[in-house]
Amino acid sequence: MSDSDTDSEDEIQIKKYFNNDLLSAIKQAKHAQESRSGIKRAPGHHLLRNKKQVVIVKRIKAYDGRHWNVDCDNSLERATKRLTINAVIAEEDKEQLRRVKEEENTSEQARKVLLDLHAEFFANMSLSKWRQAAEEAEETFDVQSQLSDVQCQLVRQANSKDIDNQTEEEKFRQLKLVTQMNNKATRTLSQEDLLIAMAESNRKKIIVQTDLVEAFARYEDEKSNVTQEYNTAMFEVMDESLNSIKQMFNKRKTRRESLVEQNRRVADLKPLMKERTYQRYMHHYNIVMSNLRNAFKKVRAREEEIEAESRRITEERKVIMQEQLVRKHAMKWVTFAFAKERQRQITECEEKAFKSDPFYDAVKLALAKVQREMILHKFNGKWVDKRKTSTEMPVEGLTEHDRMLKTMRMKSRRKSCVVKEDDD
Repeated sequence: MSDSDTDSEDEIQIKKYFNNDLLSAIKQAKHAQESRSGIKRAPGHHLLRNKKQVVIVKRIKAYDGRHWNVDCDNSLERATKRLTINAVIAEEDKEQLRRVKEEENTSEQARKVLLDLHAEFFANMSLSKWRQAAEEAEETFDVQSQLSDVQCQLVRQANSKDIDNQTEEEKFRQLKLVTQMNNKATRTLSQEDLLIAMAESNRKKIIVQTDLVEAFARYEDEKSNVTQEYNTAMFEVMDESLNSIKQMFNKRKTRRESLVEQNRRVADLKPLMKERTYQRYMHHYNIVMSNLRNAFKKVRAREEEIEAESRRITEERKVIMQEQLVRKHAMKWVTFAFAKERQRQITECEEKAFKSDPFYDAVKLALAKVQREMILHKFNGKWVDKRKTSTEMPVEGLTEHDRMLKTMRMKSRRKSCVVKEDDD
């Protein structure tokens, strides 16, 4: 089996032989001309390394080039080999572009899905971290609170235990001391000194108690003083509020009095208004004010007129545009209906021209005979058959449109009636 780069069955290896006779060269050239050229049609596109090498002997098909399975609806075979190759290459490029776009779309969809998943994952992670931190903080606070409570309980228990022990010891000691003092035989100087010390301690204890009572009394006095000062401050605030209210009413009263005084002065000035100069000035002032009011009214009226005119023009233009739109729509509808009716009439004429109706033809022939007999009877004539000329014979080679136009022309043409007397 020799190497081959083509798919054709009959292949010829075109080589240039040197120092050979002319007959062998002519045979080989003749054989090359008679051999079929090109590549057999295949369901895919085969890219060959060399399309010019062919072999004389028949070889087993073997293909070692690139191959793409292309699904195309139409055939890629063209009139010439070059056009077929171009069509195959174009289809290959189209398929490659489609696959690239498909991969891009797939990657884009995957990226969108991954983005959504990542966003949801990070959101859930953040929420879980926040919840975990909140739970840890709550647990830490609860543990610290419990630890503080336990420590306080332990300290209180330890202190209460120490106090109880010291109290019991002091109680036993005092009982023992009292017992010894009652027994005169066992009394000693140290015990007497101890009694003196106890008396001194009791005296100091009384002093301390007195100081505490005095301090509590001073605290109560200071508390009462603070309450009194608070009440004094509140009364001062109330006095200030009352004074502000009084001042407000006084301001209103003062304003009312000032208005009364102003009215009194105006009343006093009324007699002075009778002077000629003042009256002349007031007359000019009234004229100017009336002119200003009239001008303002005119401007206001003019603006209203302009606004009304603009509204009227807008409404008129709106109505005109609506009429134009309705007219255009009606024209389009009429044109469409006219074209449809014309098409129907033409179709009906064609059907009547090429599809004969026996009943209609019979009625038409009977009516024509009746009219002919009436005319012949009136003019005392007879019917002469009209000979068909060569021009009225059907012409071969006419199209459907030409035959339709000819039929319409013949129908629109007035028919001639030949009347001949019996003597002729």
